[in-house]
Amino acid sequence: FDYYVSASGFAQDGFREHARQDTRRAFANLGHQLTPQLETRVYLGHVDSVSALPGAITKAQLQDDPRAANAGRVGGDQHRDIRWTRLSSKTVYRPDARQQFELFVFASHKRLHHPIFQVFAQRNRDHGLEARYTVESEIGGRRNRLVVGIAPSRGTTHEDRFVNVGGASGARTNASRQVARNLELYAGNQHHLAPTLAFVAR
Repeated sequence: FDYYVSASGFAQDGFREHARQDTRRAFANLGHQLTPQLETRVYLGHVDSVSALPGAITKAQLQDDPRAANAGRVGGDQHRDIRWTRLSSKTVYRPDARQQFELFVFASHKRLHHPIFQVFAQRNRDHGLEARYTVESEIGGRRNRLVVGIAPSRGTTHEDRFVNVGGASGARTNASRQVARNLELYAGNQHHLAPTLAFVAR
């Protein structure tokens, strides 16, 4: 077994008014070699970020008070807050010195609270996997490396919009559900024409 854990924080009270930022991050992974040929690792990440938006001001306002924020941004308490969590894993199987099978799986969840001209509230869920096969061989006495893979994924976003009442959500103005599906198939071959020269086809 082996593991890694990290945590970090960043905060600032910006030069201008309404320019505060506060971000905290935590990441960890745990690996386990089950057999000499098989190993797996699990990853967990979390980010919590709050950013106030001071907005643009005119040149005259800048000259009068360089610390000033846009009055509309302050009145609407405009900011961008994100909370994101991602869980994933990677498993690798090497049956021999030439072949390798890899499987990646992930799922993530993100919440966005974004008061601007309206309040945008989003909930995102994404998940997917990737399976990859790599084999190294010789063709015509030259080293050759073939990679093939498939990677399906799906993402869903639930979005609500509200009247911005001082940065809080007023009456709902819109609601939507957005779904995206992707399927990626790929293959690549690397053939060494010389020890320092290779031809790559994808």
